[in-house]
Amino acid sequence: AEDARLLVEMAAVSSKGPKKKKRKKKSKSSRTVVEFVKARKRRPTKIWISYFDKLKACYNEKDDKFDIDSSGMKLKNWMNDQQQQYQLYRVGQPSTMFEEKIQLLNGIGFVFDEPNDPTVPKPKIYKTWTKWLNKLKDYQDEHD
Repeated sequence: AEDARLLVEMAAVSSKGPKKKKRKKKSKSSRTVVEFVKARKRRPTKIWISYFDKLKACYNEKDDKFDIDSSGMKLKNWMNDQQQQYQLYRVGQPSTMFEEKIQLLNGIGFVFDEPNDPTVPKPKIYKTWTKWLNKLKDYQDEHD
């Protein structure tokens, strides 16, 4: 009878399986939330891309400016927002701006540092100077 009782107890223990020890959750990284968000690969949203495409279509290469008519108020507001977000990004404040957006906007001649109306024509020398400055920065990054 005692052997039967032991067999029943053993069967009950084996059906439950061995007791599992509770594991403490290990943090995946000691990075802060800000560092995590910055390290994450970010992509422009569909809405951002649609405004970017509208802006690109308005660029007048001959005059080296963006031709936006009075009906383009939303696009002008979006452009101003990009400048403001860039300023925040530059000083390390929370911002929706990131490198991929900056590269796309630079590629169509968008000027971030102009605090007033971005539709004002910029001298070609400014664009050329900025291009060479960026090349110099790239060279410095490669050789540091």
